[in-house]
Amino acid sequence: MDIAAIQSAITSIGSAIGLVTKAQSLSANIQNQEIRQIVHDLNDQLISVREDLFKVRTENFDLREQNLSLKERVDKLSQPAELVVIEGYYRLQKDVDKNEFIPYCGACYQTKQKMFQLLQTRPPESVMGNFKCPSCHDFF
Repeated sequence: MDIAAIQSAITSIGSAIGLVTKAQSLSANIQNQEIRQIVHDLNDQLISVREDLFKVRTENFDLREQNLSLKERVDKLSQPAELVVIEGYYRLQKDVDKNEFIPYCGACYQTKQKMFQLLQTRPPESVMGNFKCPSCHDFF
């Protein structure tokens, strides 16, 4: 339910409460206690519905703000990382800017569009390269 529909419902309930209040004042002259009680109960129910609609409107507003915030985060996270190639290694520009050496597999990035951080190797594997991809197992 959108904000306009909720606001319209609140306005309608407010009008209905006005009518019931008028009926309540008119029913004070009526001797039938049962009719007076029904009008009074109807007024109480309408007030309760209006309060519930105010809560729904507030919750709706809060959820819309939260949704917008989450969409902004998703947009930010879905932007591709800025990769640079330095001395044959694929690295994130933000790591280069921080003087951190964190290489990624160029083969996986080019073929799968996925980034896998290369793992440092030890002998005897280091004869083939200093780093190994955990996904494609290539050495660099």
